[in-house]
Amino acid sequence: MASRESVAELSFKFLAEAAPKLDIELLRRDVTSVDDIEQILKALPKGAVDAIYHVPSSLVGTHVGLLVHKAEEDRVPLAPTDYSMVELGALVSYGSDIRLLGVQAAKLVAKILKGVKPSELSIQTPEKLILAVNLTTARAIGLAIPRSILERTDRFVE
Repeated sequence: MASRESVAELSFKFLAEAAPKLDIELLRRDVTSVDDIEQILKALPKGAVDAIYHVPSSLVGTHVGLLVHKAEEDRVPLAPTDYSMVELGALVSYGSDIRLLGVQAAKLVAKILKGVKPSELSIQTPEKLILAVNLTTARAIGLAIPRSILERTDRFVE
């Protein structure tokens, strides 16, 4: 996780609250540069983790290919929140789609242009979350996706 990024910190806070309820042990790794990402991934022995979760971060997102490579090499799932990273090789994401967020933002801009004061607008959350699965990655890491997940998947990448 990129330290000093408020979105990453807030996301990790919620993740840390949910993990014990799901009997998941988290291993947090903070990074401040691409060199940090590379060093941490090289030092992480195969089998040390069951999955990699990408906490939303500009730094790590820019270099998501490093995470994709490590996940493929170690044959573990990589789960970011952004659909575009599934297109790059991550296994699964459940989160917003940047294009849909743009449409939602445009609706707010239209309201402001029609005279609504920004202070009168409510805080927005994504109108729709997208479940995306990369079937090629699933095959590459030897993971069979349960039918119950496939039936709820919004987008498939092959």
